[in-house]
Amino acid sequence: MNVVAGWTGEHECALWADGELHGVPEATFQYDPAAPLRPWRVQTPDGALDLSLSPRSVHAERKDLGLVKANFKQVIGNYSGALTVGGKRHELAHAIGVGEDQDVYW
Repeated sequence: MNVVAGWTGEHECALWADGELHGVPEATFQYDPAAPLRPWRVQTPDGALDLSLSPRSVHAERKDLGLVKANFKQVIGNYSGALTVGGKRHELAHAIGVGEDQDVYW
């Protein structure tokens, strides 16, 4: 799966299941920016994606170069929950994956 919120939008959101590519709407990512190692929730409004991410490690960077600013957090951990594509539900349990939050100004 590859899903985003904002940035490039729905054009970048897709799930691969049973050898097929399925487009999905933008996801919502719920997590505590001050505590990125707490669980995250990742969902799409159509219900195709309903996952929790249990982070194990975080990489974070903050850059302030005046006209260019970036605040980046990337966690690696385990996804659990369900993907529903083509009417078929796929359960995930402890699937390794990445979650990112990036706020950039230029």
